[in-house]
Amino acid sequence: MKFEETLVGLGLPIEAMDKFEPWYAAMTLSLLPVMKSGYDPQTGAESKLTSQAEGKSKAALETVDQQIQLFDGLPMDAQLSFLRETVGSVSKATVTLDAMVARWMKGDADGLAMLLNDELDDPVLYKRLLTDRNSHWAKWIGQRLKRPGTVFVAVGAGHLAGQQSVQEQLRKLGIKARRVWQ
Repeated sequence: MKFEETLVGLGLPIEAMDKFEPWYAAMTLSLLPVMKSGYDPQTGAESKLTSQAEGKSKAALETVDQQIQLFDGLPMDAQLSFLRETVGSVSKATVTLDAMVARWMKGDADGLAMLLNDELDDPVLYKRLLTDRNSHWAKWIGQRLKRPGTVFVAVGAGHLAGQQSVQEQLRKLGIKARRVWQ
């Protein structure tokens, strides 16, 4: 079975994920290969933005519990689809992440969308993880813009590309958005 081969290939025992739901196994399997290749989650955009925002008020578009519920609340067939898609992409995870970073740095939103979102073949997963969240966030941003003050909003790169991106959702609300950081 491809799942077991993937576990062994990552240096894990076959039973390593037995206690976990498929969504958790998928998340773990998506992170391990890139961490093994040298990517450090502590050096990503979130860490940089957080360090630059010292002394400023910060809030989150979602709580950690809400993010967990996004996955944990998925129907089992969508969780299994997510796991299958993840297992199928583990062998090329580092190459794909390198390409994502390169496209993000160039500002190539269409190329980034292709890499990030096109692998989400399951429509339930795509809607839950991207479309619904982007729409919700755009509405929140629209409401926040009605209040005084300056607000900086950062979201993961996958939410900034494609036909259902945060920017597209904002456009539907009559709000113009532009990239400011390169």
